[in-house]
Amino acid sequence: MLEFLNQYLVSSPFIPHGHCYLWKPGLVWLHLLSDSLIAMAYYSIPVMLIYFVRQRRDVPFTGIFWMFGAFIAACGTSHILEVWTLWHPIYWVSGTVKAFTAFISLYTASELFELIPQALTLPSPEQLQQANDRLSAEIQEKEKAQREILILNTELEIRVAERTTQLQISNELKEQALISERQAREEAESSRLQVQNVASRLTLAMEAAKMGSWDWQTETGEIFWTPFHEIIFGYEPGRGEYSYDEWRQRIHPDDFPKIEADLKKAEAEKNTYEGEYRVVHPDKTVRWVFSLGRFLYREDGTTERMVGMSIDITDRKQNEERFRISQELSLDAFMIMSSLRDEGGEIIDFQWTYVNPKAAEIIKQPPDKLLGEGLLKMFPNIKTHSDIFARYVRVVETGQAHDLEVFYDEDGISGWFRNMAVKLDDGVAVFFSDITERKYTELAIKESEKRYAALAQLSPVGIFRCDREGNCFYLNERWSQLSGLSVEEGKGSGWIRSLHPDDRFLVGQRWQKLLEENQPFELEYRFQRPDGTIVWVLGQALPEIETQGEIISYIGTVTDISLAKHNEAQRLEAESALRESQRFIGRIAETTPGLLYIYDLKLNRNIYVNGQVRSILGYDQEYIQGMSVTELLSHFDAEDAARRPEFLRRLELSQDNEVHSFEFRFLCGDGQWRWLCSYETVFSRDESGKPQQILGIALDVSDAKEAQLELEEQERELRQLTELLKKRNEDLDGFAYIVSHDLKAPLRAIAHLSEWIEEDLDGVLSEDNREQMGLLRKRVYRMESLINGLLDYSRVGRTQLAAENVNVENLLAEIIDSLSPPGSFDVRVIKPLPTITAKRLLLSQVFANLIGNAIKHHDRADGKITISGQESGDFYRFSVTDDGPGIPPQYHGKIFAIFQTLKGQESNESTGIGLSIVKKIIETEGGAIQLESAEGQGTSFRFTWPKNPRQEED
Repeated sequence: MLEFLNQYLVSSPFIPHGHCYLWKPGLVWLHLLSDSLIAMAYYSIPVMLIYFVRQRRDVPFTGIFWMFGAFIAACGTSHILEVWTLWHPIYWVSGTVKAFTAFISLYTASELFELIPQALTLPSPEQLQQANDRLSAEIQEKEKAQREILILNTELEIRVAERTTQLQISNELKEQALISERQAREEAESSRLQVQNVASRLTLAMEAAKMGSWDWQTETGEIFWTPFHEIIFGYEPGRGEYSYDEWRQRIHPDDFPKIEADLKKAEAEKNTYEGEYRVVHPDKTVRWVFSLGRFLYREDGTTERMVGMSIDITDRKQNEERFRISQELSLDAFMIMSSLRDEGGEIIDFQWTYVNPKAAEIIKQPPDKLLGEGLLKMFPNIKTHSDIFARYVRVVETGQAHDLEVFYDEDGISGWFRNMAVKLDDGVAVFFSDITERKYTELAIKESEKRYAALAQLSPVGIFRCDREGNCFYLNERWSQLSGLSVEEGKGSGWIRSLHPDDRFLVGQRWQKLLEENQPFELEYRFQRPDGTIVWVLGQALPEIETQGEIISYIGTVTDISLAKHNEAQRLEAESALRESQRFIGRIAETTPGLLYIYDLKLNRNIYVNGQVRSILGYDQEYIQGMSVTELLSHFDAEDAARRPEFLRRLELSQDNEVHSFEFRFLCGDGQWRWLCSYETVFSRDESGKPQQILGIALDVSDAKEAQLELEEQERELRQLTELLKKRNEDLDGFAYIVSHDLKAPLRAIAHLSEWIEEDLDGVLSEDNREQMGLLRKRVYRMESLINGLLDYSRVGRTQLAAENVNVENLLAEIIDSLSPPGSFDVRVIKPLPTITAKRLLLSQVFANLIGNAIKHHDRADGKITISGQESGDFYRFSVTDDGPGIPPQYHGKIFAIFQTLKGQESNESTGIGLSIVKKIIETEGGAIQLESAEGQGTSFRFTWPKNPRQEED
């Protein structure tokens, strides 16, 4: 149960509703005042309904009024919770109240649905008017019947007198006359009782509705009022008859002209009169009255009289006025003042008639001292030192409310106040509140925002702020530079577009982990700018927590680590070239957010450092801020400390927004020396324009310094290894030359010896022996070619050649001419071909080998060879294609291997080294070669040659 209540009442999983309004004061105050005023209205309506039901116990369906009261009060409570959840997100409680509101409203609607048929049976004002007209007609008929009865009675008496003289004539006639007289009297009495009954019922119905009726004889001016009508107009009930002038005396003078005009209009147009006006009782009490009447006309169209009813609507009018005031004012500090006028009607002062305790507290006067006193008497400077008095006068004269924020520093009162006033009768109702703390807070916030903006613009890292859902509402210019998006494009969820597509899932996953575990966010990922540029960044974020411990937003930085990533890649590349079997362990240290500080030149110490001082320097903020300049410089390296004063002098001479950097070594709390790089600018100046404070950010560049030293060491090792390789290559060249000379000399001797033997035994040797001698010499020549090929192969990439401009068309012409292809061969060069920067000898070897092979290994005398070339990015792409026998796919990988041929050694003079040399030359220069061929479909060798030739190292 306790766990349920804790989850129900605790609001930590949610953010306050004010975050949806970005805590903009205007927007927050708009919703705060609107919901508060609506709640006050909702609470006042049930009170008026309850008061009405208790005063009018005769009103039917009282239950529906109670249900309406409960429904409206619940609505008011939901608006109160809307105000509360601006700061305290108790959304479970708010939702429960709304659910209760929904339940009671639905229940009220269902009950009202059942009561509507019954309510429709109640008479409307028109129906009452019709009933009144019918009763008036019945009364007239009854009066007419009474007059007729009177005439009959008179006639009857005459007849009785006549018959009395004739009594003796006929007893039967007398008896019949007595019976007729008795019947006539009974009928008259019955008619009189019916008229009285109808009049009593009508009077009872009107009194139950608190209405009075009247009958105005327009010709004589006599008016007949019911008792309740007399009470409405302030007369003692029971008199009944009044004159027109007595009615007129009770009407408020300002209302009579309109009443008179409306009566004349209703009489002329023969319409029903309706009007609201004020009645002044003898005790000067003013009551509001609603009257409804109709003129009755004779047959000739002239007015005979007017009948109607009146009802007291004072309570309704007062409630309307209270409701108007409650809508325009919030009863925090509240007072009512009436106008004091001179003989000419000009307002000369205001007199307090009501002051609530909060107003008295702000004014610093007790309420009983203020009541009855004049505003200018208590606060004489309010008229001469501000326009508040004049504004109150305009409110009374024009009826237009005013609302302003004003600073008042007179009459013992000092501070910022919000002042609102509305007209109330011949005076003003004033609401005001002390907003001094809010104003000073706003000024402090503006100053803080100014400093934050300066820091953000100075910072070499991108800065962002976002809500819990990751919607950014602040980005600095550095972030825009790193991402390639504008600040406006990056706001909201637009920043996601800056992420590299391959990193978006990882960033979202880490951000979700931050929300779930409330841990700091730190991740390396990539920005991909709109132009395709990739920027590596280190993203870090921490939650911003308000005083109640609620997370309101997140603030973070993105640091450009592209250079570090590039340096790391270069280091790995250099290590791979030096030691193919090894790789670097680790990577360049991650860049962390900088140490922000403000240094006061007059105090000669730091007056502010941020929380990163512990992680970077290993000291507390208070320790660093308490250091004098001497103590601070004692932590610098001696050489750097000596350079610091000169740096500060140059910084003092700089212009605003100029940023200067200073690298130095610092002895940290853990006893370690760290390299720091600070970026500093003038933050504030004194009245003479001399710099007073310096704003700076220091970054830990120790890892970069160590990486630089390590790279220098690796370059030194690389130079040593290069010298070693150069010496070994020279030794290898010497060895190859010796081997070549020592091997080729016996081979030449064998060749010459075979020729001498063949010459000496001319005519003796058989054809088989001659053929074997020829085969011997071929093997010797092939062995010599193999040795030459080995020498050429070993020299590829080791012989230093200078790059030069080579016209490929001219080069191919020379090569084709030197190869002397058969006249039946068609060697075609597709022009134009580029002029490139290359090592002419190596490119010539590649083309000569490929074209020579195409001629040598063609199976027809009328072969066709096509040579083409074109630019392709950072390379030139060339191809040598023939229509020869082709190479089966299973041999494609074999032909580039050294000493590999597709024909038997006995039938082929090829050494199997040419294509190996071609491949090694191309790859050494940074290109690549590939083969496209199939048996019987010709062969195409395609290779790439870099536009920027590989530079030879000394």
